[in-house]
Amino acid sequence: MAIMSDSSAFRADYVIVGAGVAGCVLAARLTEEPGRSVILVEAGGENHYEVSAYSTGAHAMFETPANWNFSTTPQAGLGGARLPQPRGKVIGGSAAINIGSWSRGIAQDYDAWEAAGAVGWNWRKARETYELIEASRRPDGGGRGRNGPMQLEDTPRVNAMTARLRQACLEAGYGATADHNGAEFGGFDLWETIFVHGRRRNAADAYLLPARLRSNLQVVTDALVTRITFQGARATGVEIERDGRREVITAQREVVLAAGAFGTPQLLMLSGLGDPARLQALGIERRADLPGVGRNLIDHLATKVGWASAGPGDIAPVYPNPDDPAELAAWRRDGGGPLSANFNTSIAFVRSGDEVATPDIELLMGVNPPDALAGEGVSGCSVFVAHVQPSSRGTLDLASPDPHEAPLIDPAYLSDPQDLPRLVAGVKRALALSRTPALKPYAERHDLAPDADDARIADWVRANPVSMYHPVGTARMGAADERGAVLDPKLRVRGVQGLRVADASAMPGTIRGHTMAPVTYVAERAAALIGGQSN
Repeated sequence: MAIMSDSSAFRADYVIVGAGVAGCVLAARLTEEPGRSVILVEAGGENHYEVSAYSTGAHAMFETPANWNFSTTPQAGLGGARLPQPRGKVIGGSAAINIGSWSRGIAQDYDAWEAAGAVGWNWRKARETYELIEASRRPDGGGRGRNGPMQLEDTPRVNAMTARLRQACLEAGYGATADHNGAEFGGFDLWETIFVHGRRRNAADAYLLPARLRSNLQVVTDALVTRITFQGARATGVEIERDGRREVITAQREVVLAAGAFGTPQLLMLSGLGDPARLQALGIERRADLPGVGRNLIDHLATKVGWASAGPGDIAPVYPNPDDPAELAAWRRDGGGPLSANFNTSIAFVRSGDEVATPDIELLMGVNPPDALAGEGVSGCSVFVAHVQPSSRGTLDLASPDPHEAPLIDPAYLSDPQDLPRLVAGVKRALALSRTPALKPYAERHDLAPDADDARIADWVRANPVSMYHPVGTARMGAADERGAVLDPKLRVRGVQGLRVADASAMPGTIRGHTMAPVTYVAERAAALIGGQSN
């Protein structure tokens, strides 16, 4: 395949790889200065999928070309199971195909980043940045943003079962909070999401859409980046493949990778940046020795439990709040009808044990009956139980030097002996809800007995694993003397010039929650760092 020489149309100050959350934020922020030119490159196409607009359409998006459709390698801790790893291949990235939860995590998560060598990435800076990002309706007192580009709303009230779940959490001793993204993290809360009046509004809408009106931004879609180009030790651009030919896009100042926790390390290794032994084994010319590329992969593992009853029928379609004029107007504009009849509505962050200082388990509660127990007239609940502070660390490797071949994704779930007992304890927390007065009338049938012992629950976890699709850490920031640190605290790739990473792969550790919010934070900080100085 011939490589076409670059032209002025394919030359910019900054080339950004990936139009997911991070890429959209970066493209918007960097082009706020008219003197800067930016080319944003996306392997997928425009998001023309109407189903993407709705929270209930997330899983339908998994079945479209907008999903990279990755999966893990066989997981020894899960009996050899391969878990799906959907990633967005479309403008908007994974935030175009996910469930849209906005979850910051807590102060200790970000302070741990700084303790791991990411100087300046502490909670004080994170909170300050979130206040610029958010437009939240949550109560004051938690450092919430009011006028930022990301509009946030609570999930709908759905039906009476949501109130019963809250009461169950109180009766079980888990408590409740007015804002899990604010000062009080633990306990029951409604989800805060990016669905505004029932429709998805992700970073592609909030950041990229207005930026595309600027003459200094060019968006290139359906273009697979196959490698980073270099002149000596300096990144000079990227090679792309589209319409059956290869072309070069030149970056006059920097290349910024925003391809995610899988795509970014894959592209680094394809370009000769990684562990020298692994590169040599694949016949890839070494450019910089960075053994940390593809290491430190962290994901949240979960399982699902549920219960149901043929008794009271509290599960009914949800309609808009009649006392909310904006919600009513949007509902009428969209043609009326139920907003949702089957939806995960609420969460509770709890501790797996009394000895755990801060919550490490997320209970994602839904008002739909569990699939195995569903039937006409059945009411019930289902709970995803996620361990959001795992100790297990996995890897991402190249399967071959072919950029078209999916990488080898090995999260090494449950490889650390601490993780399974924590997840078992989390399942016990979920099962305890079914024994509360609030939910006992809805718990005549179970897919896992409420009094199951640790061994039975451990078997259940291994037989019914679910990834939360929160991969991070595969090109992490860290101190200069750390062999595994790929990036410095300004997100610059070590050993070369003119190359940065600004996505989930840069995170030294995970957070207690979902990863869309912290990726937005990383991208906002990256734009500020790039705007302040370039190497």
